[in-house]
Amino acid sequence: MSEAESRGSRHRPLTTVGIAHQIARAIEDAGVDGLDIAAVAKRAQHVGFGINAEDEFAVVASWLGCCDLVHPLGQPGTSSCGSLSEFTVPDLLICSTRDKQYRFCVEVKTSSEMVLPLRPDYRESLLAYARLVGIPVLIAWKCRRLNWWTLFDPATVVDEAHELTFEDAAKRDLMGPLLGEFHIELRPNDAIRIDFELQELVRTKAGAETWKAKIKDFDIEDSHGQRLGFVPALFATLLAAPLERQTDREGSVLVDRWVLPEAAAMHASRILAMQANWGVDQDEAVRWKALWTDRRGLVPARTIDEELGSRFGSFTRYILRVNPSIRPIQKGLDIPDTAPKG
Repeated sequence: MSEAESRGSRHRPLTTVGIAHQIARAIEDAGVDGLDIAAVAKRAQHVGFGINAEDEFAVVASWLGCCDLVHPLGQPGTSSCGSLSEFTVPDLLICSTRDKQYRFCVEVKTSSEMVLPLRPDYRESLLAYARLVGIPVLIAWKCRRLNWWTLFDPATVVDEAHELTFEDAAKRDLMGPLLGEFHIELRPNDAIRIDFELQELVRTKAGAETWKAKIKDFDIEDSHGQRLGFVPALFATLLAAPLERQTDREGSVLVDRWVLPEAAAMHASRILAMQANWGVDQDEAVRWKALWTDRRGLVPARTIDEELGSRFGSFTRYILRVNPSIRPIQKGLDIPDTAPKG
């Protein structure tokens, strides 16, 4: 199985009779009568989305390079100090060490809209768990419309609020200080360049020429047209940006450029998402779980940071390490003024 195949999970109909019987038996054993199968399927799909989001965030946190441990907490057990409904057990435990060591739990949420529903009682149940175990609990939220993760302290949200906008989450974002997230702005006219050497004209039809050709050069060009060679970190970064195709003929060479038409900004975790989707069909979902332990073929965040920040400065306009304007208030989250380098 190829790396791309191991990352993709195709959505197929349930056609195996044995599996269907096992599901039916599990429902029967649960002692539930008159169950709405369609509702169960819809709920199972939401659970599947949630599990995949937890796996995705775990991979993002590990890939960024500041985490010593990312550990799933699983489902809640028993409670000896009150009703279990008083607490919400978060999804992950994370230990991050750079300038200092942080330990915190993370509850993972996603939404298609730019507003995250956040009931006061739900928020309080997370904070009750934090007080019980003595470790802060944060919320990681992915706005799917923007393909953007934020990480914030729910204790900073006012008690009366029932939702949080993406703007408010961004002002509280701890992805940089705790996990090493950084933002990149590329220069206009940065490009991927492929030179094809035309060898033999096969046919001409309706004005279109078909040639036998071979790849002569595969380079990254900076905004000044300087060839930098093939640098995986630059290639991965450009593929995450909106590129326009330009084709020119220089004698017997066809020059194919994928050019950044204007300055583009992105966060590092977007580059990871683009790499994870390489070779995965559109009707498949990335198997983030497989990337927990096997990230072969993915350019690490630290390499991207080093290559774009120093070795290839002509390629990059800015690298930003962003601190929140609304700082966390839970104990154990006293972040420095400068976000750590991944």
